[in-house]
Amino acid sequence: MLINRNVTVGGRRTSLRLEPEFWDALADIAGREGLSLDHLCGLIDSQRGGLSRTAAIRIYIVGYNSLMCCLATIIEGYHRGHDLTFVKDASLARATPDADERTAHLHVTNIVSFYANVTTTAEVLAPALVDLSALPAVAQTLSYGTG
Repeated sequence: MLINRNVTVGGRRTSLRLEPEFWDALADIAGREGLSLDHLCGLIDSQRGGLSRTAAIRIYIVGYNSLMCCLATIIEGYHRGHDLTFVKDASLARATPDADERTAHLHVTNIVSFYANVTTTAEVLAPALVDLSALPAVAQTLSYGTG
């Protein structure tokens, strides 16, 4: 069931139709960020590109909550004594009202570094990389396509 509510975006009153759970999540995020619902909707709207307003809001909510879930999971794992590794270039952060994606990701990575080892994809894959010159000629042929 969709609920229709009015918000003011860019100085104009507009109507949004969202599921009750999305309205609850939007209000929760606005409260956490110290923003009015109208202001948060305006910030999301300013970054929506070609998406519909409601699609942009749904994506923002899912991204915001995914980020919070990731942080909560890492912190909980740390407190349970797990050794965690966070691959920083294999993760993404959504823009927040105060930061673009890159800045938000930097902040999240800095917070995560207190609870987990932070690494890159290259560092994870480095031990698994094979020097092809040490392989038999058949393997080199398969890899390079030459004889």
